[in-house]
Amino acid sequence: MILDDVGPPLAFRFMRDALGFHLDPADEDYAPLALGQLTHGATVREMTSAFTMFPNNGMRVELRSYTRVYDSNGYILLDNSPVLTYAISESVAYWMTSMLVDAVARGTGGAANIPGHQTAGKTGTSTDSRDRWFVGFTAHYIAGVWTGFDTPARMSSTGNPAAHIFRMVMSEIHENLEPVNFARPADVTLTPVEGVAVENVIIRSVDIDGNEFRSETVRYVVGREVTHSAPHIEGYILIGEPQITITVTTNPLRNIIEFVFMPEEPEDPYEEYPEEYNGIDDPFDPFDPYAPDYPELPPPDDPPLHYPPMPPDYDPYQLPETPDDDA
Repeated sequence: MILDDVGPPLAFRFMRDALGFHLDPADEDYAPLALGQLTHGATVREMTSAFTMFPNNGMRVELRSYTRVYDSNGYILLDNSPVLTYAISESVAYWMTSMLVDAVARGTGGAANIPGHQTAGKTGTSTDSRDRWFVGFTAHYIAGVWTGFDTPARMSSTGNPAAHIFRMVMSEIHENLEPVNFARPADVTLTPVEGVAVENVIIRSVDIDGNEFRSETVRYVVGREVTHSAPHIEGYILIGEPQITITVTTNPLRNIIEFVFMPEEPEDPYEEYPEEYNGIDDPFDPFDPYAPDYPELPPPDDPPLHYPPMPPDYDPYQLPETPDDDA
């Protein structure tokens, strides 16, 4: 369990100091931190504020009910500037967002998906469905929804009501907004966690002779299944599948993804002809009135042969005279 690796004290300080949860000292234990059984629970505001670290490159934003208060003369009486707190690295925020996108696209949060907009988020359910949560976000907005009763009681519903409410409200908010995908930072390498085995995976693109076009090395956790797509190499075509999936092992020879390319064959301008020329014995026949206009070929190296003119009275069918045997 992750809490065994990091320990309750570190997890407690992270929730309190980085994420802004109001915790009781008794919450510094396994049951409250691992199972969510906090002494005073968590508010929708706290949970939603914690999720802001994912779309904001690891910076948590303290939620505000107002930004400024002005007097009748336009002077600022209260300036509620945003408060940012560093929580996680950019690369961790990126990969967490990627997993939360999958949770909506292919997981329990499907009912919250906003048409036309990349949506990320996570559902939550307490014992006996007494609490149903959904906290999600796009590149534009973030929202948190809790459904339940003032006096906790089991809820009977089709699907997650919090996810449905999220979609209904956020779809209207995003109606005239341009779809924007989540940005990918320049460096998405994750810092290895002590005690978690990671290995290098080499992604190579080579030609049929083994000459290398490009190569990169990425670190992945052992046992993880990774998929990479072949790049486009100008003037070459791919041999094999456009995507390769491997499971990372401790054997470096098995942690290689290799795409092989061969040169493209030059196009033959005479390879294809219009349909009206089909059936002609010689499509290059210069006397064919339907033949296409092909470039003139250069003259031959040898000069053409010239024959002397025949006499006017020459008859090609006249047999030569033979001598008389009696003469």
